[in-house]
Amino acid sequence: AKGATKLYVDGLETFDGTPIKWESWEMNTFATLGQTVYNDLVSHPPSPGDSIAKARNRELYFMLRKAIQGGSAFHLMEASPVDDGYSTIQALKEWYGNIETSRTIIEHYRMKLQELQLDENTTATSFINDFIICSQKLEKRNEGDTAETKRHKFLEKITDDEYDVVIQQLKGETSLTFGQCVSRVRKREQELEYL
Repeated sequence: AKGATKLYVDGLETFDGTPIKWESWEMNTFATLGQTVYNDLVSHPPSPGDSIAKARNRELYFMLRKAIQGGSAFHLMEASPVDDGYSTIQALKEWYGNIETSRTIIEHYRMKLQELQLDENTTATSFINDFIICSQKLEKRNEGDTAETKRHKFLEKITDDEYDVVIQQLKGETSLTFGQCVSRVRKREQELEYL
């Protein structure tokens, strides 16, 4: 880790503080930091007496300050100890993991899932990907549907007439799993490409 890459001053993507964007920003930021000398500071404070780690912690603080400056999470910087990147990261994780913030994220993905539709203006691939992503985001927060409800919602949201026969078959075969239904809809999409 001592010889790992350092980041440029503007090496982190900016973050406006929106709860919906937190997960993506967190993943990208921690993946970037994970490749650098700042990796340990994501989850561990600098060791007491380690002047190099202390200097890196200070550098990390200012990188984070630059990344979230002007966004709605900036109040967390102001509340964190000055020059302490590790504490700032922990404050961000705690803020975006709290119940109120989670509710915002849950409602966002519920609404998005509710609005999804596979119609003549949508590809099956994009519909399936969006459906799975929204479902996973809700499941991660213990707000997912049962396997049967998920399967039912998935099939009900397919309104494109080109899939009508397949959907009727899938609705009749209640023993099929969600994954099997997804595979059959993908297969139908491929068949339509050759017509």
